[in-house]
Amino acid sequence: GEVVILKDDFEKINEKRASLNQSLFANPRNAASGSLRQLDTSITKERNLKFYPWGVGENTLNFTKHSEVMQFIRE
Repeated sequence: GEVVILKDDFEKINEKRASLNQSLFANPRNAASGSLRQLDTSITKERNLKFYPWGVGENTLNFTKHSEVMQFIRE
């Protein structure tokens, strides 16, 4: 899967960092990566990370369509 920060959220994060005189993230990818390595989970939680799974891995479920896999993940 992949963890991302949406552009609007990224801009809000950098605005907050600027108001606290902290260095800004260069891009959303770096912000997401840094957030995952963050030891303070309360900071990670504030960053509104999104997780997009690529699949469900090896399984015995009999999906015939990708949309069925995505529905299973949502549930």
